[in-house]
Amino acid sequence: DRGRRPHVLPQAIQWRLSAALRYAPHPLKIRVDTLRALRDKINRGNYVVVLSLLEKLGGDPLRYPGVGSERVTCTRTRPVPYNGRYFDTDAVFREPLFLLCPPDSELVPSLSLLFEVYESRSRLTPVDRCVGWGVFPLVNSSFKLVSGKFKTPIMRGEYDSDLKLHNEVEHQYHHNLDNWLGNIYFKISKMSRFVHSSSEYALRLNFTSGLLGFLPPRNVRSGQQGEEGEDEAQPLLSVRVDGEQQQQQQQQQQQQQQ
Repeated sequence: DRGRRPHVLPQAIQWRLSAALRYAPHPLKIRVDTLRALRDKINRGNYVVVLSLLEKLGGDPLRYPGVGSERVTCTRTRPVPYNGRYFDTDAVFREPLFLLCPPDSELVPSLSLLFEVYESRSRLTPVDRCVGWGVFPLVNSSFKLVSGKFKTPIMRGEYDSDLKLHNEVEHQYHHNLDNWLGNIYFKISKMSRFVHSSSEYALRLNFTSGLLGFLPPRNVRSGQQGEEGEDEAQPLLSVRVDGEQQQQQQQQQQQQQQ
């Protein structure tokens, strides 16, 4: 029903939810595309790329207390085969990965993205082995998260926590090219908190309504859909308020009849 006025949350509740989400971790999408210029510098086998966030270069991976699992702070691609011949140049992943990023209020300029390339264990390799690593800064000069398509060099061996600056990493392969394994190409995008013209907290409340047994939105009960053929997301609290108002009106009518 286009003429029906959409339900909205009370302004005070909107302010509270917006303030709470302001300090919540934000999901970040990283699409790992290709690892290039490998040739015969690595053995034949299956390789995965592991992503994690560093609060600063040389520090430990970033963790969020209370999230429930440490796996949320790091992620990896599916294993990709690579033949390891001199004329083989690329390991193609083309897989989107997701990480939890600190909110804008807690961003630090030293926040970095750590890439680690692991060779999966096989008949020739008894254990998983890290063959390369690379870092990329996530915060630009405006103290905002970067977004777009990028590439960064991958160094040989395991992650060296003794390197504290990005120019020190650059000096490693400028001084000796044998330290350079290849380049990794990727795309970074900050996931939006608005889906189908509805705010994030409204969608979360709609999901919670099914768990708590509250009434669903009117258009869902009647089977109606929005202009684009999608169910219009409506806040949970407004639906509950409408139900309470209807009950109060019915009670008032019964009292008047008596």
